[in-house]
Amino acid sequence: MGASTSSQQMPSQPPEVRALRLSCSPSRCLSLLLLLFLSQACRSQGTAGDRAGNSETGLTGTVSSQALPNASNAKPGDSSVRQGHGDGAKSQTLGQDPVANPEDSDDSAELAWQPMQLAQDWQSSSPHSFAEWLEATFPPGSFHEPDRDQLERLATHLEQADFNAVRAALILARSQSPQAAEILLARLEARISAPERAGDAADCVAAASFSSWHPAAHGIDRLEERLANLARGARPHPDLEVRVECARSAILLGSDSPIPFLIAVLRIGTPAGKRAGTFWPAPETTAWARGRAAEVLSWRAGTACEYPVDGSLAAREIEAEKLEKLLH
Repeated sequence: MGASTSSQQMPSQPPEVRALRLSCSPSRCLSLLLLLFLSQACRSQGTAGDRAGNSETGLTGTVSSQALPNASNAKPGDSSVRQGHGDGAKSQTLGQDPVANPEDSDDSAELAWQPMQLAQDWQSSSPHSFAEWLEATFPPGSFHEPDRDQLERLATHLEQADFNAVRAALILARSQSPQAAEILLARLEARISAPERAGDAADCVAAASFSSWHPAAHGIDRLEERLANLARGARPHPDLEVRVECARSAILLGSDSPIPFLIAVLRIGTPAGKRAGTFWPAPETTAWARGRAAEVLSWRAGTACEYPVDGSLAAREIEAEKLEKLLH
């Protein structure tokens, strides 16, 4: 066991944190903040991008793609930026790359594993103290081997669909261990629907984490395919937000198969979306999912994200159609 995280008062919050005054439960608000923390795990510089503008977060405007890789970086598996999609699309910078880029990694290199240390109060410390401990204990480029007891405890907490489940998911993801990857993927592939809306936060973290895993660490064959199957197809995950995060990670790992699903997410509530006959949650509860879908689709198309999460249905359909054409 490692040292305890120090208890301290929460500092004054930056504007992007104060703006996350969610109308849903406080636990989901904190869970989403931790999800944002995960998205910055491998960021070497810069600040968190603007979040999706929507009624759930209290933010306005279009979605920033700063949390995604640079649009000018070609991805493996023909996932390069498409040509001819607007002026300057190829050279446009959408933000510092926070994910582990397989092209920058030497898969044959031996990873420097170290025993994983858990703080005694990882469950009870304040969100700020936990986040600081997470960053200090699991810095980018580090690899941590949990023992069997740690894996069992974290896996047990992951099943609880509460705030500590989010912390457990973050620890497992930041460890980069293959055993942790198997636990997170098994949780997703169990396709469990959370009893409450806030209960999906840990699964969202798990799904989002796979795009930042070192390719030589997770040891999972066909990872992008398995994530894509959780997003679309005959038996997707029952939770929309989790499906979107699985789709995002699959696309970032080189699979384009979830693109039609994410285009359909952008059209939730629009006339075209209703004509498709797909059952979706009420549009007012899907702002986060639509914003996250718009971010990765815009990045994949090599264009700025201009999808108006809180805009009119007509404006949303225009952007959905534009992205559909760019990615066809």
